Amino acid sequence: MATNNKIQKQGIVIHLSETKESDAMVTCVGPEGQFSFYARGINKIKSKNRGAVQTLSHSLFTLTESASGSLSLSESKEIANYLVDGDVDALASEALIQELCHKLCQEEDSIEVFPILKRTLTLIKNGFSPFTATLIFFSKLLAISGFALGVDECVVCHSKTDIVGISYEEGGFVCRDDVYNVGASKCGARKLKIVRYAFKVPEESFDKVAFERKECIELITEFGSYLNDIAGVKLRSLSVISKL
Repeated sequence: MATNNKIQKQGIVIHLSETKESDAMVTCVGPEGQFSFYARGINKIKSKNRGAVQTLSHSLFTLTESASGSLSLSESKEIANYLVDGDVDALASEALIQELCHKLCQEEDSIEVFPILKRTLTLIKNGFSPFTATLIFFSKLLAISGFALGVDECVVCHSKTDIVGISYEEGGFVCRDDVYNVGASKCGARKLKIVRYAFKVPEESFDKVAFERKECIELITEFGSYLNDIAGVKLRSLSVISKL
């Protein structure tokens, strides 16, 4: 008769799906990839594991693996809690980050997503501009998912000079000669620089520059529309951010 095995995994909780009144399926992104497990009684106020499985908590989980390979929670220990109480911008940003991970992060991409997610949440927790961090994370996740905008040249004619606009339909920057041909709108040089920076900045430099709140919200909203158009992924948390 097969026996159940105990294994340990660490990860950041990206989704909770209630299965019964007090139980839930928990999905995490960790350094070894994405994994899910059944957490019995997790929604009970007195549950010893309740804190460690809250959305965007980074925790160490002791899991029981059944003969069929399914996982269930035995014990947990919180490593970091990234929620920022009393900061509306931070909470709205974290809600969007969580939704992006849940709806866009594919299992095969999650190893690459984990360090970027951890870095972004740590910066927000430590007081860095929430919307700058979220804009960069959104850009990186688009790139990992295969939806990166072309920001090195005109995506129509490949000219590297006289870039004046962004065409989300064409998938990136466009030059002056093509901006009207593809129905794109011109935008200022600063906006173009912010978009290019967000897609190009390496992980260790995420906090090198903070952009204005209004600028970030505008681009985050545009990226949300782009994602909806190209992949059919609608982000509900954007409705909160657009009202801030």
